[in-house]
Amino acid sequence: MENLNKQIENIIQEQLDFLNEKIKGINFLESLKYKLIDKVKPLIENYTFIQKDDCLHKLEANFGEMNIIANIIFIKKPSSFLKKKLINDTLLISLKEIIKIDIFKPENNKEFINFSILPYMGVCLPEKTIVNFKFLPNSHYLEIICADKAKDIENSKNNII
Repeated sequence: MENLNKQIENIIQEQLDFLNEKIKGINFLESLKYKLIDKVKPLIENYTFIQKDDCLHKLEANFGEMNIIANIIFIKKPSSFLKKKLINDTLLISLKEIIKIDIFKPENNKEFINFSILPYMGVCLPEKTIVNFKFLPNSHYLEIICADKAKDIENSKNNII
């Protein structure tokens, strides 16, 4: 498992080098999502999971004015995170098993939209989104958090594409 995590970490680092530093937030994560899925899918398809315990592998990187935190997570038992408020823009990619997600409507925290992401699919969620995550047993997923140091891009001259 450690070898697989290291390979995924190298792919993330490699893909960050190819992206334009002037792309920010959700657009940045959307660009990264497709590149990562294409590169990681062959690794996961050929990997036999024999993990017995939960596992978290963390990578931190700076990309322009953004801090990128990538977590490669394996969860042995089913688990849920209820009414979690996302602090930063987040990309979630399922590598193994289905992830069920409920997104609460901003105007009413009692109504929500629910959907599932299948393996090799991902979803980008903006900051301040309130969500429920439900993970099936033996879930393996990638969580990438994008913390932008400079939120006010209108006043930054070097952010013009």
